Amino acid sequence: MCQLIPLVYCLVNRPTRPVKFTGIDDAPEYDSNEDTQASSSSKSATSRTSAKTLYWIIKKFNEVKRECVREIGFGGTLDVPLWNLISRIFSTWLLKNVDCTNCAIVVDAIPALPFGPIDVNRAFGIPCGTRDVLGPKTKISETALAYIREQAGMPANKISLKEAEKIILMDLTPESTRLQKDSFKMAYVIILIGHMLSPSTKYDHVNPDFLGAVRCTDEIGEYN
Repeated sequence: MCQLIPLVYCLVNRPTRPVKFTGIDDAPEYDSNEDTQASSSSKSATSRTSAKTLYWIIKKFNEVKRECVREIGFGGTLDVPLWNLISRIFSTWLLKNVDCTNCAIVVDAIPALPFGPIDVNRAFGIPCGTRDVLGPKTKISETALAYIREQAGMPANKISLKEAEKIILMDLTPESTRLQKDSFKMAYVIILIGHMLSPSTKYDHVNPDFLGAVRCTDEIGEYN
């Protein structure tokens, strides 16, 4: 359940000071995790969650790509907002009050605020199926990783966010093949995992524990 902590923040986050929304064209286009996050030696809280990066990637999608996203049950992510100002102090405070065991946000003097998969589904529009994304049938092996890399069109040595970004930014048209569309769908889920749903502490790294659910694109929407 700890993997949902970044999502909990997005579910209830309200900045402690007014948000100034500038014109979209004035906002920086790419929020690089490598350049903007604190070093590992720093005592301040660090996070590789980057909804801004995801926003600018999605903004470039044509209708064919958007329909592919809807087909796998992630249509709600197409509306990820562009937040230009978020309080990191509030973020840190909020995450300290998350009770992962009881799936609730607990703050002194107020009732606990429970949350569950359906809340994440309503907030983000991502699948809330009956299959466990970390279940025994989705355990990932080197063979399975190699298969995912091959199907997604990635280099044989690793699955990285940079490579996934290259794939989802390639041209996709109504005449594209089933394999090309499946590659896009796999890469999109990888991008979501790496930038928002379960970001790794390592730069350009994807948590492999969740990748078993993308082996068959027709079944992605069946997972929780």
